[in-house]
Amino acid sequence: MLLTQVQQGISANVSYPNQFAACDLYEAFLLMLIVQAATREGAAIQFRDSSDNVTSLLVLRSGPGAIYSNSAQYSHAHIAFAGKAPLEAHVGIYIAGLSSVVHECDVAVIGAAEARNCRNNASHPDRNSLLIGVECKYYTSSLGIGLIRSFLGLTDELKRKNRFFVSNTGGENPKRILARHEINWSTDLSPGQTNEITKIRSAFATIFQNYKVL
Repeated sequence: MLLTQVQQGISANVSYPNQFAACDLYEAFLLMLIVQAATREGAAIQFRDSSDNVTSLLVLRSGPGAIYSNSAQYSHAHIAFAGKAPLEAHVGIYIAGLSSVVHECDVAVIGAAEARNCRNNASHPDRNSLLIGVECKYYTSSLGIGLIRSFLGLTDELKRKNRFFVSNTGGENPKRILARHEINWSTDLSPGQTNEITKIRSAFATIFQNYKVL
């Protein structure tokens, strides 16, 4: 079961305050890969709730929401590299885009200082604080080109650098479009696809590696 795999992969219990679906667990799966990548690059990981208290229970959103929402003690991964400003990894939060319009980011890694400021001031993280942004699509059928077009339309709005498009299924046309636009992507990413997991996790690790030295 995917939930069990995620919990084992991050060494924490995962909970949802509302009903959740397979697509929500898929986002948690990507969060797990980000946490694993950061750990492999030497980060200290803590799970913290919306009050910034350390917790062993990772409470995740099953729908998009504001980072400052207090409807539940939603949790995030606190990522700390020695000598660098700490980061936070979140699932399903809104990010303020280039136009100041907010957009959902399925999995986001942002600066911890920006995140705390947003929680304190009921505001949304700015796109410039987004180190990693992941769009997650979990489907039982092949992806339509319309989904790819919609994603590409938001790439510059949310920041093109270090943006990922991942799904568990795809087709040749979506792959061609994503490759042509030089987007980080995988349309075959699922728990059983070891090669795809290794590639995406390595891509996350490279971003963290660069973050440590810049």
